[in-house]
Amino acid sequence: MTTPCPPQLALEQYELDQAPPELGSHIESCPYCQQRLATMRRQALDFSSRPAASQARLAFTQADRRWRRNVTALISVPVLALVAAGAMMTRREIAPQAPAIAAASLRPSPQRQGREVVEVRPSTVVARMKSVSMNSHFIALGQGVLTAVSEDGAAPSPFVLKHTDVQIDVMGFVSTVVVTQEFDNPFEQPLEAVYVFPLPENAGVDEMKMIIGTREIRATIQRREVARRLYEEAKSTGRRAALLDQERPNIFTQSVANIEPKQSVKITLRYSAPLRYDDGAYTLNFPMTVGERFIPGAALPGTSQGTGTGPDTDRVDDASRITPPVERTGRDVSITVRLEASNPIEAMWSGSHRLLAERTSSSRSIITLDPSDRIPNRDLVLGWSIAGAQKQASLVSSGGPGAAFALMVTPEAQPADEQVQPKEMVCVIDTSGSMEGPPLDAAKRAMTLAIEQMNPNDTFMLIDFADRASTFAPQPLANTPENVQRALAYLRRLPSGGGTNQLDGIVAALDRPADPKRLRCVLLMTDGFIGNDDEIFDAAKRSLGRARVFGFGIGASANHHLLRRLSEEGRGFYQYIDSNDAPGPGIERFVRRLRKPLLTDIEIDWGTLEVSDVLPTKVPDLFDAEPVILLGRSKHPGSSVVTVRGHIGTRPYEQRFTVDLPEQPTGVPGLTTMWARAKIETLDRGDNRGEQAQEITTLGLEYHLVTAWTSLVAVDSESAALALDGGTVSIAVPTEADPDGRFDQARQLQRLRYNTIQVIRGAGGPGAVATPSASNDGDDFEALFSNKKVPAAADPAPPPVAFYVPPSPGTAGELHDQLSTADIFEVILAHKVELTSCAQEQVKAEPSLHGKLVLKWAIRTDGTVIDVEVVTKEFERTSFAQCVSKVVRQLIFPRHRIAGEPIQFPFKF
Repeated sequence: MTTPCPPQLALEQYELDQAPPELGSHIESCPYCQQRLATMRRQALDFSSRPAASQARLAFTQADRRWRRNVTALISVPVLALVAAGAMMTRREIAPQAPAIAAASLRPSPQRQGREVVEVRPSTVVARMKSVSMNSHFIALGQGVLTAVSEDGAAPSPFVLKHTDVQIDVMGFVSTVVVTQEFDNPFEQPLEAVYVFPLPENAGVDEMKMIIGTREIRATIQRREVARRLYEEAKSTGRRAALLDQERPNIFTQSVANIEPKQSVKITLRYSAPLRYDDGAYTLNFPMTVGERFIPGAALPGTSQGTGTGPDTDRVDDASRITPPVERTGRDVSITVRLEASNPIEAMWSGSHRLLAERTSSSRSIITLDPSDRIPNRDLVLGWSIAGAQKQASLVSSGGPGAAFALMVTPEAQPADEQVQPKEMVCVIDTSGSMEGPPLDAAKRAMTLAIEQMNPNDTFMLIDFADRASTFAPQPLANTPENVQRALAYLRRLPSGGGTNQLDGIVAALDRPADPKRLRCVLLMTDGFIGNDDEIFDAAKRSLGRARVFGFGIGASANHHLLRRLSEEGRGFYQYIDSNDAPGPGIERFVRRLRKPLLTDIEIDWGTLEVSDVLPTKVPDLFDAEPVILLGRSKHPGSSVVTVRGHIGTRPYEQRFTVDLPEQPTGVPGLTTMWARAKIETLDRGDNRGEQAQEITTLGLEYHLVTAWTSLVAVDSESAALALDGGTVSIAVPTEADPDGRFDQARQLQRLRYNTIQVIRGAGGPGAVATPSASNDGDDFEALFSNKKVPAAADPAPPPVAFYVPPSPGTAGELHDQLSTADIFEVILAHKVELTSCAQEQVKAEPSLHGKLVLKWAIRTDGTVIDVEVVTKEFERTSFAQCVSKVVRQLIFPRHRIAGEPIQFPFKF
């Protein structure tokens, strides 16, 4: 049985020579463990050159001086002189029994009732270490894992949030998600855990349960102040309780009170959210960590209301509730996605994680995280496309009278008669400290592409911001080769550092006189790690005018709520660029959409359908290949022709399609929750905040939803209350540290992007499957049958994993005219073992062999294969091509009526 790779904590123990021998032998022989160790060493070296490391060294130096002064004072006492001298000889590097300095935070722990000991891992005796030797380098402390140690000196235990399990069901373009958080109490006293964590910005959380052993306590929805009072009363009387508050649409706080010593409590949350569909692909995003926010303003007097590291300020009065401590915690996450698409799944990819998938049918798949990639320190981003032409309209309904529905309309692209309007391109790039490394590199590459692809009559500005905003030139410049080269040279030299003063960047971009001859287009590239979101929204509203704002989220865990809303307020669109992905496709989509006309003045005629409360109330302008997603309620089921009307330029536009609202319940969960959440978001953008707060509260109570004014609370009123005589321990659970790979160039080179196979049928014409677009170029396809070896100088990559494990193809069923794409997929993938063997044999002879082998063949009506041809000439005479061709000749496809259709198929390895 293969030994599983150890968690991060075990690797750190190995680095400190404290791992057991059997673990050490596994790590030394495992290429993936060696890669993770190399990543840790690079991050440690990077940290040692940072201001935080200098501050840590200074703090330890000051502690040294205080310690030596104390020892000197002892020496001056004759009775203790000999003892002190002996102590200095034997304990020069051992501190007195004093509180340890936490590895990643120099702030002392708050004094609380009862006993609480928070130590530096791994020793029960506080070692006086200033640095740790790793790979012949000395690294300042600051990368430790926070653990809890009991007062009796027992061995350290993992911190209180042990594990998070995520179950995601996707049907069409709707996702329903259940998140289970397991909290463990390693102390001898009852524990309160306070955990600040992210969810998608459009998530409608409508259920929470507290699980103690085999018992479940279901939460009720209450006004926020009432829920807080019930929770505090339960906590003070020794009863177990859980409370869920919303701090931002994408940041929540989970509080769990009175977890018994040495026991655990599970909290489950359920939410529903629409998927993102854009340019032919669906995207599922599950955030896992709260990025460190820049908090402007002066600290407010008194005690902050939350448990975060940032104080409440006059500009962000809840800063302490959105700034959780940041550590490398050692916990893990498991994620399962059950995907049910409307058509066969043609391609699937993830630039964020290694994924495994089991294909249960052509349109269904079960996707899980690879066991080696379960650290919850970056967003999970999963994308897929489906075979066949996308429908003009796709409807999901809960069915029956009063049903909720979601309608996605994809307008047909049509060229406009008018020429493209000249633009004033305002490129705004975030160069703050949180963008350091790959995020800023990705932003610079994307900004370079955007500037290089301007139209001849465009003008442009380049604005960068960190602590303050600065510009390359005070006024827009003409698009000349000389100006572009000077701007790109300036862009390349921009350093990172400082705070994220995004307000200055927005004001510099928008608060200027408009050019009547040009449309101002603001490209904002940032991770959005700020706390003053409302200030940014208000400033954009005041200064927007006719300008368009296009948000580009950068990095492993961007603030999607901020950037999506800014883009919607600015009548633009939002795109997300992971720092591991090539920015080219995103920028090409941006340029293409600006060159193509907008569909404006959109109205929906519902025909004979009786619908109400359709959101958004005013449909925004659309760009090329961008869908409209409408949420609403239907009074009665029925069928009708729905018409979309608008303008392309000055020319009227109209599109018709048929919509069927089913009479019976469909079993699609979460639609009502999604509609209510969209209604709340619409109200939250209003100007009268007093009235909107009351309406949002009413909606939250009616639909059992967590909002800024309503919370979920669960109290265990049946079991006996705990005795609190010995005091309690209250812990602010840290969020995971810097997203893995931010300073890891090797992760960029790995490009952990997975895809299924690409099938090119015939030479076009009816039934043809299009070749990959520019957004899916060949470099983005991970090997389906991989034999690629990593050069010795590079970090070894994790073992390759075939993305799909399909069932064996069947021959029963109706006889079709042509083979479907799903049929071809299933037959090829069912023989992946034989095909992989071909690659493995070839690599023994040619270790450096890699590339893409393309074969072409035809299929008879009985399913047998004829006319196998090697298309890629460089592999034509290789034994690998001969081996794959032999396997293909033996394939048996389902029977069909029309013979001889050529199939072209790439095997990338």
